[in-house]
Amino acid sequence: MIRLIAFVALSALTVSGLGHLNVTDASSRRPHLRVNRQPCRDYSEAVCVGRISPSTRLKQTYARLTATAFINYTLDDVTEELYQTVKDYSREPNCIQNTKVISILPGDLGKQTAYGITVYTAKIHPEAKVIEIRYDAKRTSSTPPSPQFRRHGHSLVRSSYANLPGNIKDFASSYFRTVDFENRFNISEFDVAYEKDVYYRIGFQDRSFKSFLSEEELIETDIRTPKQRNYITHPITYLQHSFASRAYSNLLISSILLKKDPTLVHNPELVAELRTMAKNILEEIRIHIDEVNWISPASKEKLKNIHTLDDFIFGPSEKFLNETMVDTALQFYQDYFRKMRPFMEDIMKSFGYLSVNECKPVYYDRVFRVADAAFRLYYRYDFGHYGDKAPYSLSFFANNAFNNNLENKLVFGYPYIFGYHRRHHTLGYLYGSIGRVIAHEIFHSYGVRRILTDGVKDVFDNRIYQSGISCVRNYYGSFAHPQFGAPNGTLKANEGFADLHAARAIYGLVTRGNLMDYNSTHQSPIRNIHAVVRGVFYGMAGFDCDAYLNERANPELERANLLNIPHPRSSIRMNAIFKQLPVFTKMFRCKPGDANYRADNLCNAFPTIRKPKLFSFPNRKVTLKAAVMSGLLTILLLSTAIAFGFNSELDFLDEGLAPWDTRDILYSGPDPCDDVSKFVCSKQSLSVKLQEEYQKRIDYIFKDYPLDDVTKELYDSLKDAEDETKNCNWNPVVQEGRGKAAYLGYLAAYGLGDILARIRVGVKVIEVRARDMTIPRQEHDTITTRFRDLPRDMRVFVSTFFGLLDFENRFDIDDFDVIYEKGINFDERAFKSLYSDGILPSSVSNNVTNSEKNESMIMTFQKSKFLGAYTNLLISSVLLKVDPKLVHDRDLVGDLRAITKNILSEIERHFEEITWISQESKDKLKNLHTIDDYIFGPSEKFLNQTMVDTALKFFQEFFRKSRPFSERNMKKLGVPLECKVPYYEAMFRMADQAFQLYYDYDFEHYKPMYDAFSFYDCNAYNALLEKKLVFGLPMIYGYRRHLPLGYLYGSVGLLIAHETFHSYGTSQINVNGVDDVFSSSIYQSSISCIKDYYGSFVDSKFGKPNGTRKANEGFADLHAGRTIVRLIKRGNLRHTWLSLPAVRKDLKDAFLGIASFDCESYRKEQEDDDYRKKSVEKIHPRSSIRMNAILKQMPEFTELYHCQPGDRNYRTEEICDAFPVHHPSVWFQK
Repeated sequence: MIRLIAFVALSALTVSGLGHLNVTDASSRRPHLRVNRQPCRDYSEAVCVGRISPSTRLKQTYARLTATAFINYTLDDVTEELYQTVKDYSREPNCIQNTKVISILPGDLGKQTAYGITVYTAKIHPEAKVIEIRYDAKRTSSTPPSPQFRRHGHSLVRSSYANLPGNIKDFASSYFRTVDFENRFNISEFDVAYEKDVYYRIGFQDRSFKSFLSEEELIETDIRTPKQRNYITHPITYLQHSFASRAYSNLLISSILLKKDPTLVHNPELVAELRTMAKNILEEIRIHIDEVNWISPASKEKLKNIHTLDDFIFGPSEKFLNETMVDTALQFYQDYFRKMRPFMEDIMKSFGYLSVNECKPVYYDRVFRVADAAFRLYYRYDFGHYGDKAPYSLSFFANNAFNNNLENKLVFGYPYIFGYHRRHHTLGYLYGSIGRVIAHEIFHSYGVRRILTDGVKDVFDNRIYQSGISCVRNYYGSFAHPQFGAPNGTLKANEGFADLHAARAIYGLVTRGNLMDYNSTHQSPIRNIHAVVRGVFYGMAGFDCDAYLNERANPELERANLLNIPHPRSSIRMNAIFKQLPVFTKMFRCKPGDANYRADNLCNAFPTIRKPKLFSFPNRKVTLKAAVMSGLLTILLLSTAIAFGFNSELDFLDEGLAPWDTRDILYSGPDPCDDVSKFVCSKQSLSVKLQEEYQKRIDYIFKDYPLDDVTKELYDSLKDAEDETKNCNWNPVVQEGRGKAAYLGYLAAYGLGDILARIRVGVKVIEVRARDMTIPRQEHDTITTRFRDLPRDMRVFVSTFFGLLDFENRFDIDDFDVIYEKGINFDERAFKSLYSDGILPSSVSNNVTNSEKNESMIMTFQKSKFLGAYTNLLISSVLLKVDPKLVHDRDLVGDLRAITKNILSEIERHFEEITWISQESKDKLKNLHTIDDYIFGPSEKFLNQTMVDTALKFFQEFFRKSRPFSERNMKKLGVPLECKVPYYEAMFRMADQAFQLYYDYDFEHYKPMYDAFSFYDCNAYNALLEKKLVFGLPMIYGYRRHLPLGYLYGSVGLLIAHETFHSYGTSQINVNGVDDVFSSSIYQSSISCIKDYYGSFVDSKFGKPNGTRKANEGFADLHAGRTIVRLIKRGNLRHTWLSLPAVRKDLKDAFLGIASFDCESYRKEQEDDDYRKKSVEKIHPRSSIRMNAILKQMPEFTELYHCQPGDRNYRTEEICDAFPVHHPSVWFQK
């Protein structure tokens, strides 16, 4: 036994030492360093020579897949012409433009702006009927942008076309005629919003035009031709890497790849994971800047907010997955190109292009810019090819990444990011490879020639910053080649600066120790930071292996790279980074004299006084005992894994192991064919553990929380809420004439009524809309007008609403536009339609009615269906000071959104396979929900501690000011005086709208028609009226990708699918125009089947349930379970086809997740007869049979567990399916 433990311990230590190599490529799990290739001499050689790095393999894979898709592609005339033009193009075009010959008359400037050659930008918003014209100050000089470039700020003047000044009218008309080349629209129906600087500069005939490519604009871009990258040189590849045909290339490549594999165009799961990495890196940069003590607070804030997550573009957007629109746009572009071909020379000469042949690619790019604007106008669909300001950009399919400093965007070509999934690579490798690239592009905004934000001249001019820049120049100028001499350090400084600071940011991020430990269900220090850091180094070197090997094989290429390009040559690039990281020297025990021994001078433009330890665990004491126990646990888990012979690729994820609860406990215990819940819930399930852990942490944090007067009054009211809300029907008094409009405005301020309003103070707009069920919809057509021009009743409504919210009279309502839906009226019939049975239906009951006797104070707030906004702020304010991830975990939400997208895609795919539903109804059913309908706990806006605290104080002060008038207001609203809690809810709705008006900050508290659950309620529900699906944070806490994929989809995935299917039945389908489906005999017979099925589960003590009452939840259960099973059986959840045994394992994990998610209720029913009796009567199937009922309808469960006829969970003879497909089920449906 001792020998066995010693052997296992040795094995554990060996595995731990190589943990950073755990990627799906089997070869990458071998040690990547060889004895004769020491990392202290040349780490890139140690990693790259004699093997293919995972990063190189990914790029080769993508190149191969795309090349096969184009094998039989025949070039049309447009593509052929573009190819012949760009194939011999070098990095910089030999195109000369004489701007002195360009007309500067307003009537010509509009056309030139459409082609993208002026310092103005214009955009047509067809939905709002507005033409927006702006002045691009950044294009007028190469010096750092500052407010001096603008005389009038960014304020807009809005006017109807008829009332425009003459020069603006000529400009707008010229632009509009160029874009609307088919004359489909009347410009007089559009308003024009323009910046004052546009009027000023056009009036003074400003002669500033955009050059196509200048040194300033290229500096942040690493443009590589296909030949340099050794990729297949198909004609399409030249277009893919050309800066002169990006929009056309995006559409052409997408059109072909969509027919082969949509994930070669856009992978939502991959993008979500990369966005999570980008968030973490941005947060690390912000933390570091906060720690720099020589920068002023004002400049810190500006530096910390140079970039937000919205600045990152990871390949083509999700809009490129719409194959119909892609093909339509491609045809539109080609037709436009053919129409413009005869006028090419005349237009080019008018734009000052002196040489037609050399300037063709530049001109083609201009033509496609107009085509894109026209397509957006005609089809109201924007692929996002172009920014408003950048004169150039690469295709989304370029094997490249760059910082587009003119647009403040960071763009990552899809071949550059393809395959970097969290499940395929270790944490360290991911952050060292693609994570370093992300950080590198970010740091281009921080130097060296300028910092890309206004008002930080004090930083840029600071001696510390400038000495850091000088250090970088000298450092990179010191890497001399024995034959070719020393490089120009000034040339290399820009890229070297980004390299060094990016590497430091990645190292700082992983060594802070608070990335998710994938052996834990909550945030905690990473168990083996050494392994992660080694993985980071491996990823850095591995990402650049192909460039490194190219230079080793071609000395002339190395010479050219040393002398001519701004990037450090690849033969020294990674080594230069490692010399600046002392941890590399310590980790590999490099000695003085070694090439990679730490540099004497560390070049850092943002140094701190603090000297971080090699590995630190902030805010956590790690004792010797804890370390020993952690090691023993690792040994035991590994030894168990070895004993059971688990497949390492499927069962071991990165540096940690998945929680033991999710392993194959299905080999022992009760018989699943008899009772799967008993089989799974005989021990504490992971789902129950996650919920309990979250609630215990909140209860502990609030244990000694001192109640202020407002919170105490609300708490006392909530404790008695069961009796208060039983008969709280509200009966507004119907008023006549203008009084009705005023009263509805009064209700709208409280967030009530059948007409809703919202103030968007940032754009000075008041929106008015009707609830979906109150008036006939007219495709949501709207009217936009000034407040003073409103119809009388609408003006009264808006005035009343606005006056109540602006109780401090800070604003003038005449400064606001009003957008309101057609069809809204204030007659008595429309007014009564909503309130005939009272505002709150009596069937709606408060969650507090079933409260436990010893419920904590904070849980009382959490479980209330009222006071959601106040509860959100109260809890967030306290939790943010302890652990922000208890409020909003970006990684968690990213994972859940990825799961949701896959579920929605599966539902869409299933509807497309159904033969008995019309195509029109299919389209409506497929688009019933989008990803934006799903709310996973508090949004990211709740992470702003300052705004949360400010809002909480605002709500409390509003409550105190309103308290004396409560009785009067309750009578006016028709609220019974005993119904204080519902009234408080309405009052906080008004407070929230007033807060949005005064602070221009919307937390997006969820406020449905009838109630307002907190985001901290352990609940999930589908708000059918608002088409929103809400998941309380305690319900979803901890469901991260460190869990087995099957278990995730069976547990929280089933929950998401369940809420989704509430929109598809049983009393209605929540979308208009599908009556043919709802009334179909197939659909209706399945509903009857479900009623009979759930009515058949007789309880031995309490009799037969009402099947009709159970049908709605049963319908969602069965169809959700079926969707999850189909999704797993397709075998490509991991975006790589799995073997049948692997799919079976995922299904087992899913069934485990399905059963374990309801374990808490199952146990309560087993222990408490009263609880069980109530479960028989409620609308949900009782938990003692609920999971069995789902799995009996799944033939796959019977097959996997070899259930026999007579077993309780043997498959049912009749499958209740409202959306059957008339073909047999198979294991793989590709």
